[in-house]
Amino acid sequence: MLAVFWIAGAQACGRKGLQDLGSVQFVRNDTLTILVERNGGAWRLAGVQVVDEEGTKALLRSVMRQPLEAYADQRLLDRYQRSWGYFWQGEDLLQARLIEAGVAVAWPRDGQLACFEHLLKSEEIARAQGRGLWQSWPFSVTAPKSLGQIARGQFVVLEGRVKSVGQTSARRYLNFGVDYSSDTTAVIERKNLKRFRSAGMELSKLKGKRLRLRGFLDQRNGPYLSLAFPEQIELLD
Repeated sequence: MLAVFWIAGAQACGRKGLQDLGSVQFVRNDTLTILVERNGGAWRLAGVQVVDEEGTKALLRSVMRQPLEAYADQRLLDRYQRSWGYFWQGEDLLQARLIEAGVAVAWPRDGQLACFEHLLKSEEIARAQGRGLWQSWPFSVTAPKSLGQIARGQFVVLEGRVKSVGQTSARRYLNFGVDYSSDTTAVIERKNLKRFRSAGMELSKLKGKRLRLRGFLDQRNGPYLSLAFPEQIELLD
């Protein structure tokens, strides 16, 4: 049975619980996650991380010039003043369509957590049916040699069992091997620990647990994944 850690307030996605930002109609996408209206207004896809560029382009083309309803947890702008939004076409959520096709995954950001559970359920459908990226994902964290072949900064989903939990004054470590110089490690910086405590997640009790992690891979004495949100961790047993 899959168990997932959530932060307070992360509920199944429903438009009644979100802020209505009105109707939009896109004429192009400048990048994979930036959609542009005829009047030049730019929006970003909230709650997802795109992992298959060609598949995402094809799906986005299918909604160009179609009326969509925009919603958000709250009205948020990126540093370029583009709005983050969730987009519905009738009863279909565009982000869920991308995830169920296996071209994107659920991704937590500040102020974009209301739909995370809903999107994660869409992800389970794609994973169970082996769609898109799920033909080869997730990777095993117990195979650091294969992880070492993945480019630094690539988004990954990893699975493995925690061998030990360590800590310093600056951060916490989830170690997936005994050789800290080469095995996979997940790291939580001290500034982010409050989110994990608010979610009721006791990092010290994760030793021996099998986890699924998501994030951007780095290489620091072996494969290294930085965790800023408890939603990046799924407890698999």
